[in-house]
Parts: sequence; structure tokens; C-alpha cells
Amino acid sequence: MRGDPFGMMRTGGALLLLAAPPLLCLCTLGTPNEISFSLPPQAFPHPAQPANWIAVGGLSALLLVLGALTTRWLCSCCGKFPKKRKGSVWRLLLAGLPLVGFWVLAWNRFGWMGAFQFHTFTALWLSFLIFANVWVVELGGAAPLFRNSKNYFLLFPTSAVMWWSFELLNRFSQNWQYTNLQDFSATTYVLFASLSFATVLPAISVVYSLLDRILSEPRNTQSSFTLRLKSEEVYALSGASLVVLFLLPRYPDQLYPIVWIAPVLLYFAISRLFKTPCMLDELAFGRYSTVVKYSLSGILCGFLWELWNLYSLTQWTYRISYVGIVHLFEMPLLGYLGYVPFGIFCGLVIESIRSPSPTPAAVPTDLEDHFPLLL
Repeated sequence: MRGDPFGMMRTGGALLLLAAPPLLCLCTLGTPNEISFSLPPQAFPHPAQPANWIAVGGLSALLLVLGALTTRWLCSCCGKFPKKRKGSVWRLLLAGLPLVGFWVLAWNRFGWMGAFQFHTFTALWLSFLIFANVWVVELGGAAPLFRNSKNYFLLFPTSAVMWWSFELLNRFSQNWQYTNLQDFSATTYVLFASLSFATVLPAISVVYSLLDRILSEPRNTQSSFTLRLKSEEVYALSGASLVVLFLLPRYPDQLYPIVWIAPVLLYFAISRLFKTPCMLDELAFGRYSTVVKYSLSGILCGFLWELWNLYSLTQWTYRISYVGIVHLFEMPLLGYLGYVPFGIFCGLVIESIRSPSPTPAAVPTDLEDHFPLLL
């Protein structure tokens, strides 16, 4: 099975719409002095704004609500844990050896490593992908690496392009920066960074497969709470996100959360425009499993990204205004909320590549009855 061309177009359209408004702002209103497009990127000229207790309180409440809802959903998924295959422990240990080895190399500074020390983070994630895919197989599931290798490998270049789009947005929001890159030329940095960026979508995909295998379907597959949005409402929300993106270069400290929210809204709007279903349409029927699992995949991968970043030679640090009070590794604790919409967006991209959607002409005639969101 090849990747879905319509899904790839939706992804490309969403990424283009993400980049266009802030660039248009620079063309019409001018470029603020602190915005730089140099490669490698320069350090931030200004520190983050101090904590705002209204913002901290509001996001803390949101975190508690999402945590409670997720806990309730997880409790409804308490099914029988999949039976391990005979000898699976030894296969897992064997698959985990490169992961442990590269972890040790990434967090230490051995002289004989030389220039390869800069690439240990990528090697660490590649070894994790192998380990996680083997784990899925040992649980009796269909690992994405083996289920459809072509589509899984297609995630690597797609992931690199996707994350470069977020890197462009970061030039305006100025939320994260990298260290120990001063000796890299622009070409070397682009190649070096692209290797790391290419592992994002494959990681989200395999972690989702793990959760899908470990967690059974909820006892009640359909919740009584449904989220039904008419197409006009989706277009209005995505239009508002475009306006906020346009203003992002002027008000980065106030508007930076839009970097993670807008991709989901724009992808959803494009899906509606071309009347091609996506996993967000399931919310209209109270089916939250796919969305929740991709959200959890984003959080779990985010935890590992932040953990393995801690003592790596090439690190990223954060500049998060108003909520940077309690940290888990480099990331403020409330900043992990950003991994929720990010995981959902990654899921939209992954599902579009993995499961081709019907063309508008091939949509069943009763789709509007079952998917009122497409109206």
C-alpha cells in the first residue's frame, strides 16, 4: 500500500498555511530586530517573561481536568494484558542492548567518539524505534515497521519536513534553542538536524501501536459526550488561528501556544473542505480512543525527548513565558500540555499515510448521515 496522496496534500496544505501568516506579517509589518533566520539558529536575545499566576492557574486546571478524563478513560480500558510470546523477554533484551548502549554514549563524553558524539541522540532514537517495534511484535501486535515497511519509511522524510515547519514557527515564537552548534556550517546543520527531525513521526507511530496493543478498547466504545462541529465552525476556528499566526511575530510571548493548536485546526479544516474523513470525525460519535492514544503517544515521546536531551552534547533549552515555574527536565511541567495537540497532529499525518482516505468522488452517499461534521 502506498501513502495516500490526498493525505499528503492535506499535510502539505496544513504546513503551508502554518508558515504563510507569520511570513506575511514580516512582509507587511516589517521584521522585528530579534527575529533571525540564520543557520544554525542564534541564541534568543531576550529572556522569558516571568510567571503569570492567572496563566499558571488556568493551565494547571486544564492539566488536572485532562488528567482526570484520561485516568477515567484508562480505567475503562482495563482489559486482559496481551499474552507474551515464548522467549519474548530474551528478544526484548537483545533489541534493547543498542538502546542502552547509545544511551550511555549520549550521556558521556568519550574522547574516541569524536564527531559522532553529536549524532548519538539520533542513534538513540533509531535504536528505540527498533526496540519498540520488536516489543509490539512480542505482544502479538502488528508493528508498523513490519506491517507496512514502505509507509513506515515514508514517515521519516515526512517527519523531517514537518518538523522544519515547526522550526520556522519557532523563529517567531522563540520557545526553544539549541546549544553546542557554533562549529556547524549551514549545510552541515541542515543535514544534521534533518536526521534528528526524521525520527519524530516514526516514534509517535510505534508508541501508538504499543498503546493500541497494551490497552484494550473501552468497555463503552462510544461516550455519551460527543463533539460535533459544523464545517462553518471548523472554518471559523481555523481562520482565527490564521489571524493569531499572523500576529505571532509581533506578540510571541503571548501567542506562542498557537504553534501547537493551529496545525490540528488547519488540517481539520482542509479535510472538511475536501470532504475527506479524518480521525477527528470520530469525536462526533463519542469515539475517543484513537485521539486519546495519539495524545498519550505525544506525551510519552515528549517525556523521552526531554529525558534523553538532559545530558546530550547537543541540547535544546526553553524560553517559555508566563508558565515556566516548575520544570521536569528542561521543559516546564505545564509545557507538556503542548504534546497533546502535537501528538494529535502527528496522528493525523500518520493516519493519512497509513490508511488512504477515499477521494471526494468515492465518499459513500450516506457519509453525510454518519458524519454530520462534513456538512
